[in-house]
Amino acid sequence: MPPPPLGRTLRDRDGTMQQSYVVEAIISHKWVLGVKGGYKYQIKCEGYDDDEMTWDPAANLSQEKRVLDDYKKQHKLGETKVKRNRNA
Repeated sequence: MPPPPLGRTLRDRDGTMQQSYVVEAIISHKWVLGVKGGYKYQIKCEGYDDDEMTWDPAANLSQEKRVLDDYKKQHKLGETKVKRNRNA
Protein backbone atom coordinates (compact mmCIF):
# COMPACT_ATOMS: atom_id res chain seq x y z
CA MET A 1 0.00 0.00 0.00
CA PRO A 2 1.47 3.40 -0.96
CA PRO A 3 2.12 6.01 1.70
CA PRO A 4 -0.41 8.81 2.11
CA PRO A 5 0.00 11.61 -0.43
CA LEU A 6 2.39 14.37 0.52
CA GLY A 7 1.80 18.03 -0.15
CA ARG A 8 -1.15 20.32 0.34
CA THR A 9 -4.86 19.78 0.01
CA LEU A 10 -6.36 22.32 -2.38
CA ARG A 11 -9.96 23.29 -3.07
CA ASP A 12 -11.04 23.34 -6.74
CA ARG A 13 -13.30 26.05 -8.15
CA ASP A 14 -16.30 23.78 -7.72
CA GLY A 15 -15.46 23.29 -4.03
CA THR A 16 -14.13 19.72 -4.20
CA MET A 17 -10.92 18.91 -2.37
CA GLN A 18 -7.89 17.83 -4.38
CA GLN A 19 -4.57 16.50 -3.10
CA SER A 20 -1.39 18.22 -4.25
CA TYR A 21 1.77 16.12 -4.46
CA VAL A 22 5.39 17.18 -3.98
CA VAL A 23 7.44 16.58 -7.13
CA GLU A 24 10.79 14.99 -6.35
CA ALA A 25 11.97 15.07 -9.98
CA ILE A 26 10.91 15.23 -13.59
CA ILE A 27 12.40 12.11 -15.14
CA SER A 28 11.51 12.38 -18.81
CA HIS A 29 9.20 14.02 -21.33
CA LYS A 30 7.31 13.03 -24.48
CA TRP A 31 5.44 14.88 -27.20
CA VAL A 32 1.71 14.18 -27.09
CA LEU A 33 -0.55 15.47 -29.84
CA GLY A 34 -3.52 17.37 -28.45
CA VAL A 35 -1.90 18.31 -25.13
CA LYS A 36 -1.65 22.04 -24.48
CA GLY A 37 2.06 22.82 -24.63
CA GLY A 38 2.65 19.55 -26.48
CA TYR A 39 4.51 17.69 -23.77
CA LYS A 40 3.73 15.33 -20.94
CA TYR A 41 6.33 14.89 -18.22
CA GLN A 42 7.18 11.73 -16.31
CA ILE A 43 6.89 12.74 -12.66
CA LYS A 44 8.45 11.13 -9.58
CA CYS A 45 6.69 12.29 -6.39
CA GLU A 46 8.24 12.31 -2.93
CA GLY A 47 7.30 9.25 -0.90
CA TYR A 48 6.41 7.11 -3.92
CA ASP A 49 8.27 4.27 -5.66
CA ASP A 50 9.53 4.42 -9.25
CA ASP A 51 6.70 2.16 -10.43
CA GLU A 52 4.20 4.81 -9.26
CA MET A 53 5.49 7.60 -11.52
CA THR A 54 2.90 9.38 -13.64
CA TRP A 55 2.77 11.21 -16.98
CA ASP A 56 1.32 14.69 -16.53
CA PRO A 57 0.89 17.80 -18.70
CA ALA A 58 2.54 21.05 -17.61
CA ALA A 59 -0.85 22.32 -16.42
CA ASN A 60 -0.73 19.75 -13.59
CA LEU A 61 2.61 21.14 -12.43
CA SER A 62 1.50 24.68 -11.66
CA GLN A 63 2.56 24.31 -8.00
CA GLU A 64 6.01 23.08 -9.12
CA LYS A 65 6.85 25.82 -11.65
CA ARG A 66 10.50 26.07 -10.59
CA VAL A 67 11.07 22.32 -11.06
CA LEU A 68 9.41 22.43 -14.49
CA ASP A 69 11.31 25.56 -15.57
CA ASP A 70 14.64 24.01 -14.52
CA TYR A 71 13.83 20.82 -16.44
CA LYS A 72 12.84 22.74 -19.57
CA LYS A 73 16.01 24.80 -19.42
CA GLN A 74 18.21 21.73 -18.91
CA HIS A 75 16.59 19.92 -21.86
CA LYS A 76 16.21 23.05 -24.02
CA LEU A 77 12.47 22.58 -24.45
CA GLY A 78 10.56 25.38 -26.09
CA GLU A 79 13.67 27.14 -27.38
CA THR A 80 13.59 25.91 -30.95
CA LYS A 81 10.91 26.63 -33.51
CA VAL A 82 9.92 24.41 -36.39
CA LYS A 83 10.60 26.07 -39.71
CA ARG A 84 7.88 25.55 -42.27
CA ASN A 85 8.74 24.90 -45.86
CA ARG A 86 7.11 27.76 -47.75
CA ASN A 87 7.40 25.85 -51.02
CA ALA A 88 5.27 22.95 -49.83
